[in-house]
Amino acid sequence: MAEGKLLNKLLSLPSDARSQDVHLELEFTSPRFPEHPGKSSALLSGLSKARRVALSFQVLEWLRAKGQEVSIFHYSPVVAACEKSGAWTDALQLLRCMDVFGVEAN
Repeated sequence: MAEGKLLNKLLSLPSDARSQDVHLELEFTSPRFPEHPGKSSALLSGLSKARRVALSFQVLEWLRAKGQEVSIFHYSPVVAACEKSGAWTDALQLLRCMDVFGVEAN
């Protein structure tokens, strides 16, 4: 499935979608997606533009669970989504997670 279609599919989920539902959708539509870091980073950028903070966190969680090395290129769009949405506590939580996972902030 093309990244645009996956993005649209995720954006069609309700804003209060459970992590389990998001993970199932990702697994069903793009099980090999974590093998392509550039594509997952682009997906997170699309979610950021849509200001979908919770969904961005859920995608990051899924990528880590699938064993993808998550870098600053994955975290940056999620921080941007937090900024655009005024979700500063979420941004601070994300920065703490980055530290725990050994990702250097830029």
